Amino acid sequence: LEEYPKKPNKTNIDLERHIEYWWQECFEGNECDKKLQKKLRWTTLGYHHNWDTKVYDEENKNSFPEELSELCDIVSQQLRF
Repeated sequence: LEEYPKKPNKTNIDLERHIEYWWQECFEGNECDKKLQKKLRWTTLGYHHNWDTKVYDEENKNSFPEELSELCDIVSQQLRF
């Protein structure tokens, strides 16, 4: 939750407002912004889908996190996919 919502990744919150570092916004100082915490529903990693054109654009992507890729490989192997 701390790393993946960071820019340049995209989140559902980007549709409402621009936040560089969601985690820091949620926990600034000793205050905890519970409303902002509850708003995060998804983060796009790798290719970003353009909902207007229904296309994954080659120019609109970031690197996919290596540790998450490795975890997906392990889970798929255990599930025999």
